[in-house]
Amino acid sequence: MAIISLIGNHIKRLKDEKGLSYPFIAKRAGCSCTFAYNICNGKTKFCGISILSKLALSFGYTLEDLLLMPAVPVSNAFGVTKKGI
Repeated sequence: MAIISLIGNHIKRLKDEKGLSYPFIAKRAGCSCTFAYNICNGKTKFCGISILSKLALSFGYTLEDLLLMPAVPVSNAFGVTKKGI
């Protein structure tokens, strides 16, 4: 998996968990809503580090934090769903 796709997956998961919209995170990152959507859905292959860093910061994380996150949420890695917790 390409790094941009990995980070995009994490950003999308965080966006969904926090109930945020693409316009909200795009505004905080200083990019268009379409670009934020494309990053989160693996539809872009190139993105500047500054945009990725700003997206990470909009959730209270650094870019390094996002790179070190597990690809699958820990609760799902063991087959546990939110309903089963």
